[in-house]
Amino acid sequence: MKRKNVVRYAAVVGILTMCLVEGVDAQQHERSPEFQVISTTSVENIQGVNGRGMTWKNNKTARGVVLLVKATLPAETVLWTTDFTLSYRRNGSDDRSRCAGITTALSTPGDEGAWIVGDYAFAKGTSGVRYFRLLFGLENEVNEMALQFAQPVVQSIAVARH
Repeated sequence: MKRKNVVRYAAVVGILTMCLVEGVDAQQHERSPEFQVISTTSVENIQGVNGRGMTWKNNKTARGVVLLVKATLPAETVLWTTDFTLSYRRNGSDDRSRCAGITTALSTPGDEGAWIVGDYAFAKGTSGVRYFRLLFGLENEVNEMALQFAQPVVQSIAVARH
């Protein structure tokens, strides 16, 4: 009789452990923002409210590209320019373009928002659907690209102190 109870106990613990792990995986998945590119436009220059700007006027090889992005944010989220890149192929090789600017989070896609330009510029968005614009520099011959967003590879890394 005792052996049956031990087996039942082990089975219950195993099932509870599987449920707990699946629940953690589901929570981590729910915390990831989702993005959709609504439109793209070319620009000659952008001036940020932080005093920084970028220009492509009279540039024969590159242009500024603005992506209007719809974001579904599960919680208040800080969106950093360093978390976004464009990936594309140029001259048969893979290439990347870092995000150069971001607008404040917008309630509707028609809102303009204020630009913040720079490597460590960021915008905060509250939970729900928000819109924002991203600025990239891109070679003129590139017409097809993919938006990449940084995700943690390892959740927590401890640094040894000596």
